[in-house]
Amino acid sequence: EQVEEVYHCIVEAIESGAMPTQTEIAGELYISRREVRRRLIVLETLGRITHIQGKIGYQVVKRAGSENVPHNDTE
Repeated sequence: EQVEEVYHCIVEAIESGAMPTQTEIAGELYISRREVRRRLIVLETLGRITHIQGKIGYQVVKRAGSENVPHNDTE
């Protein structure tokens, strides 16, 4: 499912030290930024990521053995 693909794309990029933008995620998965935003909303609803209030970005919800890492998306 593309929701999981978006989640894994974000996690993999963050773990490698990058902060992917919606445009980068869209390009990697060959979907529109609109679809990326829709999937980010689904991931937030599922509790997999959280929206950072006051900023344009998301944070991956802490997983076993990892830390919460902010995702700053200014595009």
